[in-house]
Amino acid sequence: MKKVFYSIISAVLLLGVASCQPEDLTPETSAAPITSVTATVMINGNAVDFTAYPVEGSEYITVELPWYYPVESDNLMPLSVLTDAKMTAVLANNVVIKEPLLRMDLTQENPITVVDQAKKEHRYIITGKISKLTDCEILDFSIPALNLAGIVKPAQQTVSVLAVDELPLTLAAVTLSPHASISPDPRVEELDYNKELEFTVTAHDGKTKKTYKVNKEIPPKRENGMRIGSEKIIFEKQFVADLGLTTADMTTGLAVSGDYLIINTRAEDAMVLNRFTGEQVGSMALDAIKGSTTNFYMTSDDDGNILFCNLTPNDGTTFKIWTATGINETPSLYIEHDASYVDDQGATQGNSHGRKISIQGSLNSDAIITAPFYGPNNTQFLRWVVKGGQLVSAEPETIVIQGLATGWTTNCDICYVDPSETSDYFAHYYSGNSLSWITGATNTKKAGLNVMSVNYIPNAVDILKFNGGTYLATNQANSFSWGGADFIWLLDVSTTDNYSGGLDADYNGDSKPKSNAVLWQSYHTYGPRAIPGAPINANGNSDVCLAPSADGYYMYLYFMFCNGYVVGVQFDCLDM
Repeated sequence: MKKVFYSIISAVLLLGVASCQPEDLTPETSAAPITSVTATVMINGNAVDFTAYPVEGSEYITVELPWYYPVESDNLMPLSVLTDAKMTAVLANNVVIKEPLLRMDLTQENPITVVDQAKKEHRYIITGKISKLTDCEILDFSIPALNLAGIVKPAQQTVSVLAVDELPLTLAAVTLSPHASISPDPRVEELDYNKELEFTVTAHDGKTKKTYKVNKEIPPKRENGMRIGSEKIIFEKQFVADLGLTTADMTTGLAVSGDYLIINTRAEDAMVLNRFTGEQVGSMALDAIKGSTTNFYMTSDDDGNILFCNLTPNDGTTFKIWTATGINETPSLYIEHDASYVDDQGATQGNSHGRKISIQGSLNSDAIITAPFYGPNNTQFLRWVVKGGQLVSAEPETIVIQGLATGWTTNCDICYVDPSETSDYFAHYYSGNSLSWITGATNTKKAGLNVMSVNYIPNAVDILKFNGGTYLATNQANSFSWGGADFIWLLDVSTTDNYSGGLDADYNGDSKPKSNAVLWQSYHTYGPRAIPGAPINANGNSDVCLAPSADGYYMYLYFMFCNGYVVGVQFDCLDM
């Protein structure tokens, strides 16, 4: 009996031991115990990182440096940078390298031993080389002479030239991957874009290639409004360095006429740029109206008529507006208005007009022209009406805006939404510093954005209806020798739904304005304070101008800050 009893106990013990065997705690190993290796090298005194990754089936990890650095430049990468590289690595969990990486001469083979989670050793050899570039992309494509854009679709390796009409033989502008080449080269060979074309882009290494097909395409439009995120800076020109304008503090206004952007500088002929490239193409002769207080400001209507005005009472008590149908026409007198009045002492004085005028519509059909009164706490402006291409009356109406918390002094611009006396309109001014939406039927404030916290100068407004949406551009200019400012905003004012909040933003952190109406902005970038040594914008001169493309697919925002930059921004309404 004892033997049987002991046997049972032994069996139970053995069973218990078997059931309590510890599970396999050997750590799983990674297929790639080393994830990447980074070499930090010194180039022109700057530390620059280059990262390499292991290749399956090979023990070599090769850090490749580009032939040129920066790759867009023609600066050859010196071989000497490889000889002293500070090395770091990214490893899988619980993986170690037996040898310290520290620094390596990447012109040599540098063996390392990597120990994985299972204590298995892996041998790698780290080396480096300078390689020719392998990128071969078309990055941008356009036909500047015809103001046509090309939509590049990298995944499909296609370019769609967006055009409606038959196209003549023409050159194109193309941006390629750095140091790549293209055949045929549309930059030097006029081609027929009415038919499908094929281009081969060859990388700098001479071996890597991609083929792109280019077709003319009638683009679809969005059902309503511009495409959010479509903004593209098409040019940015410094007045002095790029355009050779040496007169400080006197540049005041912008106008668009046909393919031209015109820039008004007091007492000088107007400067003319290609409005799609920013290249200077000539000047507009102003003849008799040229003077520091005669061609004081300039704007344009929807059909490219250019309007100039004088400044009263500095140029006498008669306020004048001259017009020209284009850059090759001498401006002729369009409006004369007696701006004089008799003060309490019986002396004849002149009201102040001409720092800004705005027009909505066209002198060829219907239009509304506005000219603010300037002076302490002012809320008035002059309004002329054009119907059927004729000025209804040379004598303007004086409009008084009701409901403003405060008026303006010497900086204000007022622009209507439509060329109608009952249309709503917008006023932006100093020192109220609030973009105000006015009900045209009653001339009463309907809505306003918050007063801006920074005490700079808003004094320009322009409004454009584009693809069913209504868009407003406005500014704030810095006339001081300190601070930033020089802000530009584009807002959607199609409805009042988002017209709340303010234009202010935390420009040192979250740069999003507090109003959802803002679609695009620029700040601290294009004023004279962004140009070392540039004179301050002592008169606070700045302007904005909105204009569509002839085919209605693009909207252009032009803006300038005196002594700083003139800039062109393109938006579109493409359904893509």
